[in-house]
Amino acid sequence: MTAIEPTSMINEYLSFLNDKAFPCVGAKAALARGQIKCMVAGHMACPKDDGAILQFLYDFVDSYREGIRHQDRQGATDGLFHSAAVLFTGPPFAGREGVGEGAGEGVGEGTREGLGEGAGEGLFEAWLWQRLQALADLDAREHVFDPRVDSDPSAPNFSFSLKEEAFFVIGLHPASSRASRRFKYPVLAFNPHAQFQLLRENDHYESMKAVVRRRDIAYSGSINPMLDDFGNSSEAAQYSGSQYESDWRCPLKINHAQPNDNTSP
Repeated sequence: MTAIEPTSMINEYLSFLNDKAFPCVGAKAALARGQIKCMVAGHMACPKDDGAILQFLYDFVDSYREGIRHQDRQGATDGLFHSAAVLFTGPPFAGREGVGEGAGEGVGEGTREGLGEGAGEGLFEAWLWQRLQALADLDAREHVFDPRVDSDPSAPNFSFSLKEEAFFVIGLHPASSRASRRFKYPVLAFNPHAQFQLLRENDHYESMKAVVRRRDIAYSGSINPMLDDFGNSSEAAQYSGSQYESDWRCPLKINHAQPNDNTSP
């Protein structure tokens, strides 16, 4: 079996985001600014790279915060359009052929288990939550949860937290039922929550949201039914890109101490 070259995978991912039709203008802005950090891990179901993934994300948090401090010292606070992506070399997913070019073709809406041989959407969901659970458990050994968001995955103000920095997580994979989430390899993209709040404070959020949703309808053929604004419902339902029923419950269990928890270990 031919080994997958990490640099090639990363270049493919950046080219996917750079495609003219790709709907997320925030990702495009991050790419144009050189503010997307990437790493390549092994099989998504395997925990052996969890420590390396966590360190990569910690380094990203440090760089992101230092960038904001530097901008503050220069008299301008930006903090916008930063992303950290973890690409996985496996497993093979059904529907991989043709992904990245004409991404709207292939796997139909509502497909949860993929087509033909290979993993499907349901398995990607399971592995997404496995990896996020493992990262959260490791993080809880050293850090509290970001106090700016809720640690209850069912809460409308929930956001995933690492090193006390909240993240909105986006999953991509070849068998996704959403064309805008359909990429050649499984990916978890971690986007700092603070930058969305900054967009709101600068009165840019609503206009950007409208542009992205209009472009996604053109790209995917319909609006994502799971989309909702932070504070209305838990963003956890948006992480995988799948469509859930109203009674769906996030499987993530947060074990972090709360910021005001002074209990000695």
